[in-house]
Amino acid sequence: MAMNQEIADALNRHATQEAASAFMYFSMSSWFDNKGLSGFSQWCRVEAQGEMSHMTRFFDYINTRGHQVRFDAMEAPPHEWNSVLSVVEEINNQEVKLTGMINDLVHLARSHADNATESFLNTFIMEQIEDEAESSLMLAQIKMVDDNPQGLLMISNNLENRKATTIA
Repeated sequence: MAMNQEIADALNRHATQEAASAFMYFSMSSWFDNKGLSGFSQWCRVEAQGEMSHMTRFFDYINTRGHQVRFDAMEAPPHEWNSVLSVVEEINNQEVKLTGMINDLVHLARSHADNATESFLNTFIMEQIEDEAESSLMLAQIKMVDDNPQGLLMISNNLENRKATTIA
């Protein structure tokens, strides 16, 4: 059952954005590793894997609906940041952006009465709510410690302990 070309194009753009987000998280993970903040690094790797999983789900859905996946060009992600706060602010901004993009896709699916695509997107809405809440909490905690090395290490250690079972 083929879908509307406008929806297919929008889903393709989103698949590219999910891949770009994954590369951003991988870049952040490397930056954190080089700063000795292994918990933050590990958290970013898990998030990168999650974004790749999202991209794969979009890939499969587009193909299942009779369209070929076409990735757009992606900019290289940044590799330097001024502080842990600037990285976490970028993470939070990215999650807010992805939520907005998913919401736009839902509106597009509704405008074409594409119930299958709307249903497909519903799981992403809930995941984005969780991702935004997690990045907002991390941002609030980073602001509390205000680049204090002991505070950053404590947060990093908590992230490492919490996500340790998630990484393959």
